[in-house]
This record gives sequence, C-alpha cells and structure tokens, in this order.
Amino acid sequence: MLISQRSSRPSNAIFFDGLIASILKAEGRLAPCVPEEGVEEFLDRTDANSVSPLVCYLLKNSEMWDLWPLKLRQGLEAISEKYIAIYLVRKMEIENILAVFSKENIENILLKGFPLSYLVYPSAYLRPSADIDFLIHERDNEKIERIVKNLGYTVPLQVPSHEWTAVKKDAHQIRHSLDFHWKISNAYTFSQMLSFEEIQKKSVLLPSFPGSAKTLCLEQALFLAAIHRTGHHANESRLIWLYDIHLIFSRMQKEEIDSFLTLAKEKKAAAICLEALTLTKEWIGTAVSEEVLGRLKRDKEEHEEPSASYLKRGNPRTRDLIHNVKALPPKERFSFLWRYAFPGSEYILKKYSCHNRLWVPVLYVRRGFEGLCKILKRT
Repeated sequence: MLISQRSSRPSNAIFFDGLIASILKAEGRLAPCVPEEGVEEFLDRTDANSVSPLVCYLLKNSEMWDLWPLKLRQGLEAISEKYIAIYLVRKMEIENILAVFSKENIENILLKGFPLSYLVYPSAYLRPSADIDFLIHERDNEKIERIVKNLGYTVPLQVPSHEWTAVKKDAHQIRHSLDFHWKISNAYTFSQMLSFEEIQKKSVLLPSFPGSAKTLCLEQALFLAAIHRTGHHANESRLIWLYDIHLIFSRMQKEEIDSFLTLAKEKKAAAICLEALTLTKEWIGTAVSEEVLGRLKRDKEEHEEPSASYLKRGNPRTRDLIHNVKALPPKERFSFLWRYAFPGSEYILKKYSCHNRLWVPVLYVRRGFEGLCKILKRT
C-alpha cells in the first residue's frame, strides 16, 4: 500500500496524501474535508506530489468547488497559475531545442512526464515536469552537448552513468533542466529492457505539439512508468506517477493492454508492473480488471525475475550497486566495480575543483575515505 511504503513520513503527510488521492479518485467530486488550519499543509502536499494544477482542475470542474475553503481555492489557483506560466515558457524552450535537433539530424524521443502531459492529460500544464527527458543515441552526446551549451546551458558535474544533465536559468528566472539518456535506466537490470530501436519502431507523434516530436506508444509508456518509479525512485509512490499510470492505462485498447502484458512477461518485469497497477487501482480507482492482474500474477510466479528484488526495502544506493553487480555478466563485474570505485580522473578533478593531475591519487584516497565514513554513518 502507498501509506505503508511511505510510513517514514509524518502522520499528517500520510493523511493529506490519502485525502488528495481520494480527490483524484473521485475526479474532484468530494465533499470538503480540510479545516482552515489544515489548508497550508494540504497545499504543501499537493505541491510535493506535483498534483496542484490537477487537483485545482478537478475540483473546479465539479459541483464541489465553491464549498471548499476560500483560502484553499485561492492557494490552488495561485499554484496553478505559476505552473501555467512555467509550462508556456518551457514549451517554447523545448520547441526551440527540437528545431535545432531536427536541423542537426539528431534522433531523439521524449520520455516520461513532459510528453505524457500531451499524450494523456486534458491540458499539458496539468502535468508539471521538473526536467525534460530525451532518449538519444550515445554517439550523439558530444554533438548535443555543444548544441545545448550554445543555447546557454551549462553541464554540471556528472556521476558516471547512462545519462547526463544540462541546466540553465532563463531571463524569467525559470530553471530548465534537460536529461539526456542513451539507456532507459541507469540500473543495469532495467537498462536493457527497452532499446532505442525498440522504442523508435513503435513511437508516436506527440499530439498538439508543433513539429515532429516523438514519444513512446501507450504500452511502452505504461511499462516505463511502472519500472521508473521502482528502479529510479526506490519504489516511491508519488501521486503524479500513479496518476500517469491511471491515465495511460485508461486510454489503452484491449490489444494495447495485451501488448503491455506480453512486454512485461518478455522483459521479466511482471511483478513490478503488477504492483504499479495494483497501487493505481487502489489509490486512483483505475479500472484494472482481475484478468489483467491475474495474468501478471501468473507470469511473475512462472519466471524468476531479477527486477522483482527492487520491490524490497533497503538503502537505494547500496541496493542499486548490489543489483547491478548481480545482473552483470561475470566477466564485466570487476570492471564495473572498478569504474564505480575509481571513476575517470576528469570526474575526480572536477568534483574536488582541482586542476593539478598530480593530485589525482590523493583525491581517490579522499573519495574512498568519504565513502567509508558514509557507510559507517548509515550503520
């Protein structure tokens, strides 16, 4: 359950998250149940779950809007107006970037929240995104870095992985963050599940968006949403991610659902997909049939699924390291651990703001000592 998985939060946060989920489940047709003294925390939790514009939209489109406290309504409207402004600026930014990519013949596919806002939401501003995710070819990394730097972006220190980030603040002081992936996940277990070619073959044009922007088809979008919350976010159940799953599944036809179930079985991720749909059905009221859930249950029991271990509790970084090592072919494990313990000298020099390469061995020792201190602190 959502609450049990996030029980480390204060009880008030759990209560308000449950209330917000009830609003989403009832599509806004819920009688007011937030006292005046709880309005600020309610607004904080809608924002923490990235559903403020969505809650405002659903309540406004129900007969209950005028019954909710004035302070709550004004707060939701203020937050929604902020997100609308951010959305309009960010939309122009992405249009510009995609136009340059098209001119430079850079193949890319939009992932996660931003394209979902166009693909399944009534209005794109209802689905806020902290960053914009692109799936690219690894060979295009240097070319893309040059392009985004020319557009005013900086590339901060990057931990060695299957992605890198570029950021900037524009004239409106709005922060833009671009994540460029050449694998769908940094965790080895998930990174091999969908290739660029598999996604490109079934990709669809982004509706109501200028140009020829592409994103995942519905069944692959649902699959990625399920594994992303588990493999990248330590099985966290932020309400906006569950609502993504709700809207995607609700749009799918029978043949698309069948394709999704086949994908979950073939990629040995039935357990993760089962939990994602079960949580979404429980908390958002998604109409997932027992037939669909039953098929996922059978598939997870028939085959051993290494990805299912990600559903267990534990320190995310330690867990990811252990899972990555286990998932790798034996011949690659030592080199992976070596790269993890001793990343490239350029990374070390940049991390510690050092320009003298003679200090690299000393900096590696410092990195090891700091890592040991963190381990001892956790224990």
